[in-house]
Amino acid sequence: MIRELSDETYDLIKKKYGAFIPKIHMINGVKDNVLDFYRGGKEYNYLDFYNKSVLIEPRTPSLNSEKNTILLKTSDENPHNIEVTSTLEQVSETNLGSNSDFQWVCFSSKLKDQYKNSVIELVSDDFNNYKNYFTVIFNFVEKGKKSNTIYDFSLHIKLFLDNPIYYNSDNYLGHDNLKVIYYSKYAYKPYKEAKCICDLNDLGSYKCSFKRYLSIKSKKEYFKELSDHMFDIKEEIPEGKYIEMENIIMNLQKYH
Repeated sequence: MIRELSDETYDLIKKKYGAFIPKIHMINGVKDNVLDFYRGGKEYNYLDFYNKSVLIEPRTPSLNSEKNTILLKTSDENPHNIEVTSTLEQVSETNLGSNSDFQWVCFSSKLKDQYKNSVIELVSDDFNNYKNYFTVIFNFVEKGKKSNTIYDFSLHIKLFLDNPIYYNSDNYLGHDNLKVIYYSKYAYKPYKEAKCICDLNDLGSYKCSFKRYLSIKSKKEYFKELSDHMFDIKEEIPEGKYIEMENIIMNLQKYH
């Protein structure tokens, strides 16, 4: 069974998560005065003037960098500390031939190089060819375990980076750009569907969807409960039927 997160852990996330959302800056694709193009005899594409680039200034270490993760330490009696890191994904939807067959492909080689400069720049082609996501990751690491190898639960704040043409630095990261995803290696479904960022306001309360998610038993635990219950009433089940039912449970565990 999982170890429940303490109220201190929930409170720490609610107080701190805003500090790790990256800063966003906009720059125009063309920085020169349009008259300079004419004076130089160059052709000028007016559409280039409206292109914007997005500068992302992470306030967390990235999974693609050599920096150490940020460690949020909790009190002595708390079983978990919190590691904070981040990652940037460029995802392309590739048609595999059939109308319903699409493959999501993540490109990260170029992004590794961008992270070396601590500021990531996304240009117009990045938005034409890919969907871009910046994710702030909170890993709840059991104390005494080696960092970056074992964690009980995780909370991901995923930022969708939209085409910047209609935005500026102040309104770029709106409410609808941020989603929360909860993860537990013990849960039946590793990743829960994305939640509204407002869901973080209920962390630790009776309405906390993360707490409910962590309380869901794993498939293995449900199978064990069913098998134990069948064993308790074994004498009431014909021997051949009991063996058939156990075989069904074994096949479910193996193939599903």
